Amino acid sequence: MATNSFLAGNGSQMVSLESIRLFPCPVCPKLFPSRFNLLEHTRTHTGEKPFKCDVCEYRSAKKGNLTRHMLVMDNSIR
Repeated sequence: MATNSFLAGNGSQMVSLESIRLFPCPVCPKLFPSRFNLLEHTRTHTGEKPFKCDVCEYRSAKKGNLTRHMLVMDNSIR
């Protein structure tokens, strides 16, 4: 039996699928829970990498990947 609701968060609250706003990718069939997630995903299609390392030529589409790279670079320089 299919249902249009699911347990959210810690499983204590039922949420209707109809009450969730999803943001569709204009290029592929993926859906995202926020505009931010859609923006990050869109970079996989465009190839945009706006986050650049100050030490080397590394570029990233996600800020978190640049942060991790910088930690690795900092540890390798020491």
